[in-house]
Amino acid sequence: MSPKRNRRGRSKPLVPLPVAPSNSGTMDKFFQIVSDGTHNVAGIQNLFVLDSKGSPYPNVGLTTGGPQFQFQKGIAILFTALFASFPDLVFSRANALQPTDGNTIAVEAILDTGPHAAKWAPKGAPISPPIQLIDPKGGGSNLPVCAVFTFDGGSNSIKNLGLYFDRWKLAMDLWDRSNPSHLA
Repeated sequence: MSPKRNRRGRSKPLVPLPVAPSNSGTMDKFFQIVSDGTHNVAGIQNLFVLDSKGSPYPNVGLTTGGPQFQFQKGIAILFTALFASFPDLVFSRANALQPTDGNTIAVEAILDTGPHAAKWAPKGAPISPPIQLIDPKGGGSNLPVCAVFTFDGGSNSIKNLGLYFDRWKLAMDLWDRSNPSHLA
């Protein structure tokens, strides 16, 4: 930026105006916080819109027909349960592709669960088979995920996050890849 001159001809530096975070910046922050090992549930919640009367947002949905975690409380339930079940979880973008349509961004991601440390049982959430049926035995999964972020246009906060993945692949990976104990 070139400096402006004041009335006396002296230059004074321009101060850049603060820039609101972009949708992409919010999404990148989401991946960073989920994967940094701090289990910062409040930090994740801060990336989402606040609850508002009459609105179904914020919301995180797991796969088509899977459980929905609605409002700030639901988001806290989801990520608290995820971090308890998979304390070494890493969720990262698979590549730089980022198809965007207005306030919606879809990305290909990889979910590396790390060892399964505790039974998947989000308190206050609907039953979520087959994952909820699996006793932890230290197995893990490396799973492709399509993450679809929908943002609030005025704030760059996440309104809705759809995480589409193969729940049965995850289940088979957590079982010993072939022998579901509940079917024995």
